[in-house]
Amino acid sequence: MLLTLVFARQQALAGLIPGPQAFQRFAELLRRAATTSPGTPSRPRGVRRHPSDAGRGVLVIGLLVDTLAVTFRS
Repeated sequence: MLLTLVFARQQALAGLIPGPQAFQRFAELLRRAATTSPGTPSRPRGVRRHPSDAGRGVLVIGLLVDTLAVTFRS
């Protein structure tokens, strides 16, 4: 329903319930997305991320969760 509300409100029944026209709109949007090339990166030029940044983030979150679990013994 959320996708219908955001992308096919005019084609939906009462603006929320997807009907046949809403599914046609979704098919049209998917076809257009498949034929469109991706845009330019959203980050500014010169800002680069290293692949290990994601690993570091996962590690930090894991350590934080473990620390909280041990602290509160939950």
